[in-house]
Amino acid sequence: MHTEIDKQVTRRFFQALETLIARKDIESVQSYCTDGGFDSRNIYSLRKDNATHMFHFDWLQPLIMNYGVSALWLLTGLGDMLHPMYLKAEK
Repeated sequence: MHTEIDKQVTRRFFQALETLIARKDIESVQSYCTDGGFDSRNIYSLRKDNATHMFHFDWLQPLIMNYGVSALWLLTGLGDMLHPMYLKAEK
């Protein structure tokens, strides 16, 4: 069973992925999975139908460690998606 919090974290995960792809920080979901050592079928299945597939919290770590996505935002929705230091490094 998925709680509302599970669903919210999942939505933010996909929102972060889509944002990073749009910014060209990540080439694609497939490349994110390859780089992270994840099976992309799991992520694509979850995106298609999150009621029957489990979210893996280890999928969050590369977003946080490599791309500056805020762990606070991913888990709670509070604050900005991207860590301010990451945004400053772009300039």
